[in-house]
Amino acid sequence: MKDSLVVSDSLSVSKADSLANDPSAIKKAEQERKKAEREKARKDRQAAKEARWAELDARDAAKAKAKEEKALKKKRQKTLKTLKAMEKRRAKEERMLERYKARYEKQKARKAGRKAGKK
Repeated sequence: MKDSLVVSDSLSVSKADSLANDPSAIKKAEQERKKAEREKARKDRQAAKEARWAELDARDAAKAKAKEEKALKKKRQKTLKTLKAMEKRRAKEERMLERYKARYEKQKARKAGRKAGKK
């Protein structure tokens, strides 16, 4: 019984030795290893690309937000400037109207004075 066990063990060892020494098996194992390395390198490159794209997207979003905020600030300043100009124009027109009213009243008073002087 012991002999048959030894024979089967020796066969398994010799089979493993034959696989280890088989040039086609070694070549195939080397090809598989290289294929796995290439696949890992491809995945690493893809991950690096995606990280770069995410970084660029974040940078673009920040730039767009800053640009939008700058545009809003500029629009607010323009609106404020327009409102100030409108107020200034209104005040000027108000002064002009007051002057006109004062001249009209003076003219009316002169006419009334002339009429009173003629009588």
